[in-house]
Amino acid sequence: MIFPSLNAVALWHWTKRVFVALVVAALAVLATLAGYNQVVVWHLSQTNPLPGRRIEVNGRMMHLYCTGTGSPTVILESGMGGSWLDWSLVQPELSKTTRVCSYDRAGMGWSEPGPEPRSSLQIAAELEALLKKAGETPPYILVGHSVGGMHVRVFAAKHLSEVAGIVFVDASNPKEFDRLPAEVRQQTESEFNLIGETKFLMASGIARIMGVCGQIPPGAEAVAPFARIQACRVGRMTTIADEYRALKLDQQQAAQAGPFGRIPLLV
Repeated sequence: MIFPSLNAVALWHWTKRVFVALVVAALAVLATLAGYNQVVVWHLSQTNPLPGRRIEVNGRMMHLYCTGTGSPTVILESGMGGSWLDWSLVQPELSKTTRVCSYDRAGMGWSEPGPEPRSSLQIAAELEALLKKAGETPPYILVGHSVGGMHVRVFAAKHLSEVAGIVFVDASNPKEFDRLPAEVRQQTESEFNLIGETKFLMASGIARIMGVCGQIPPGAEAVAPFARIQACRVGRMTTIADEYRALKLDQQQAAQAGPFGRIPLLV
């Protein structure tokens, strides 16, 4: 038979219509979920005013949250992917005795994205500008967690006379990533390669429906609304990828920082 039968042609047209209908339905579902995600974020933002201040630094808004009074001022630097929320159980206790500031690095939390590379030098310069613009005065005690440990090393080296002490909380060191077993490095690489898929799940609202955006660590109930807002922000994932790409620079810059003389150091 040279030409298909009328039944075959009709079946083909019917199949195409079904396929198009399914695609349209899937897109409609995704649009609904994405809209739901935006509504949830908007509602949480409207009903939970952000603590602290958003301050313009080099044309970009950055979020700084300071509590307590006294000197020296403790500056809390979070790890990769972190924000001021990471210190929500620590800051209230520290602020009983002195002034304490946590903040969101550019592109994290409630701070707008900053220029690349997102290296320790860039992050330290932005932190310096933020503190000055906010009117915070040294001396500072720098507290760095994870990769934040390398950031505070670079900050201290640039502003030695302003630093009263350094605290490393499970901090990374410049040689740490080179010393990791190959299989661990490969696993980390594969996880970061999934950021694109993760961003899609967040932007589409699928992640929120799955409950990923609502998981609150025990004891952090006081900041639960802010954690639910931040958990599924696409921009946060973009910045995490940017900071991960800058890790080699972080290592080099932190290795060149110092010596720090007689500045007290606690690990």
